[in-house]
Amino acid sequence: MRGDRVIRDRFKLADGRVVILDELKEQDLPKLVPVFNGVVQEGLYFHRDEGLPNVESAQKWFQDRVKASMTYVAARVNGELVGGATIEPKEGKASHRAYFGIYLKGNFETWESGPA
Repeated sequence: MRGDRVIRDRFKLADGRVVILDELKEQDLPKLVPVFNGVVQEGLYFHRDEGLPNVESAQKWFQDRVKASMTYVAARVNGELVGGATIEPKEGKASHRAYFGIYLKGNFETWESGPA
């Protein structure tokens, strides 16, 4: 645990930078919006065509997903938020299924890990 965050994993990249995978918090949303939108704008990996227009939209998205038991893991390199992964359960008759998504902002898609 780091402060009020649960650290899911921690490792070093081959170039010495440290990666921490931990939970996304609401106070991370101002940093999340430009990262998320940058990946959407690349148009290569996401099945989404629109991003989050502002922090207020991100807060509503986050609060709705937290209430629906979403799991969100943030990826940080040397403290900088660079991406994330989410598991969002479906509702109703499809509640036994979930959406899984993962994204990393440019220049991080091909990171190489080294010994921890």
